[in-house]
Amino acid sequence: MVIPPADNHPQGLIDGKININNLLGFGFGVFFVTVILVFAVGFPNPTQFQYYVFIVVLSLAAAGVGAILPGALGIEWGGAIAGVPVVKAGGALGLFVVVLAFSPVLQTAAVRLVEPTVPVEPVALTYLQATDTGDMQKAWNLMDEEAKGLVVPNVQDWEVTYRNFRVPLGLLESRLLVGTTGMNSPTGVPIGLYRGLTYKSKFSADEGQCRAEVVVLRATQDLQWKVFSHQISPTRMPC
Repeated sequence: MVIPPADNHPQGLIDGKININNLLGFGFGVFFVTVILVFAVGFPNPTQFQYYVFIVVLSLAAAGVGAILPGALGIEWGGAIAGVPVVKAGGALGLFVVVLAFSPVLQTAAVRLVEPTVPVEPVALTYLQATDTGDMQKAWNLMDEEAKGLVVPNVQDWEVTYRNFRVPLGLLESRLLVGTTGMNSPTGVPIGLYRGLTYKSKFSADEGQCRAEVVVLRATQDLQWKVFSHQISPTRMPC
C-alpha cells in the first residue's frame, strides 16, 4: 500500500486548517441565524418595520454561513441597463442578494393578516368629510403611511391635486355607497387587507349628475383601517 505524502492532502477542513476570515463569517452567520430563530418565536407576525429589520439580518446571516460553504455562486438580479446588470454578486454576497430578491415571497409567508373588528366605512367617511370641508392636513394624517410617497408623493402635491380637481366640483350634495370589493395583498402594492368602497357622489357643480368616487383602505397587523387611495371619476353619470 502506498501512502501519499502529507503535503498532498487537501487543504482546509480535512487537515484542520480553516481560513480565519471564513471562520469569522461562519460564526457571524450562525449568530444571526440564532437571532432570527428567537425573533421568529417572539414576533410571529412582524410589523412592516420589524419585517424589514428581520430580512436584512437574515440576508447577513445567509451571507455569513455561505462564506464557508464550498462551490461557486453567481447572481444577476434586476435586469440590465445598457447590457450591464443592475446587481451582480457572487459567493457570500450572492446569498445576501438571493434573500433580498425573495423578500416579497418571504413577507407574504411570514405575515398573518386578520380582519380588524372596526368597520371599514366609518374610517372612509371620516376621511371623505375632511376632504369635503377642505381639511387636507387631517385627510393626509388619515392616509396609510405606505401610501405616502407611493400613491401620493407628499402633502404639498396632495393639496395641489385637491385645489385643481376637488375644489371645482363644489359642495357635496349627496353620497351613496353602491359597492364594496376586497382583496388580500394584491400584486404591486404593500401586503395587507384591502377594501374598496365605491360611492355615487353628487357635487354642486355637476348640474344634477353624479360621479363615481372610490376609497381604498388597507389594514395590516396593527388591525386598523387606513386610507390607501382616493379617486373621483373625471366623467359624470346619471344619479
